Amino acid sequence: MKKYSIYLLIPILFIIPISLYFGSYLPWKKAQNVINAMRNGQAARSLDAFKAAYAPLLNSRSPVGEDEALKQLITMSFGAVSDPNAPKEVVEELVKFVASYVEPAVAKGSGAGFVQYHYVMGSLYARMGLQHKDVAYLEKAERLFKDGLVLSPTRPQFYYGLFDIYNQGGRQKDAEVIAQKILEYWPKGFDIQ
Repeated sequence: MKKYSIYLLIPILFIIPISLYFGSYLPWKKAQNVINAMRNGQAARSLDAFKAAYAPLLNSRSPVGEDEALKQLITMSFGAVSDPNAPKEVVEELVKFVASYVEPAVAKGSGAGFVQYHYVMGSLYARMGLQHKDVAYLEKAERLFKDGLVLSPTRPQFYYGLFDIYNQGGRQKDAEVIAQKILEYWPKGFDIQ
């Protein structure tokens, strides 16, 4: 009987540390990196400082937390993209930096935040396109919103994103089509007039 107990004990002694490493330690480090990136990213006064603040987070691997890391990166970028005083070339570099991490996650085609990436990255592109009157970014936003609708046809965020870029981008006929679709799904929804 003791012999069988030893055979059972040996795999358990290997499984426990591995489970602790992947199930507790790596997610804990990822969470610490998220907090540090948010804190240091807000204090950054240059694009290089922002990239340096996010490098430990984006380069750390964990079985959980990747989705949250990318969402935080995009969210923290919105302030700079929305700032009318920010130089376009700096903001473009920031958007390229963010896209270099998010676009592969979108292309992967799966994951907990997969559909959400379409919306948040599309929103970042839309903000960039509308803020700087850049059609290329509006086209990227439109593509992501439409791809998001294919994946989740009744998700209101994609319709509202399309409505915003059409309405604010001067594409009134397209905006009217989307407005009708919004009213079809949500007749008591937000005011889209």
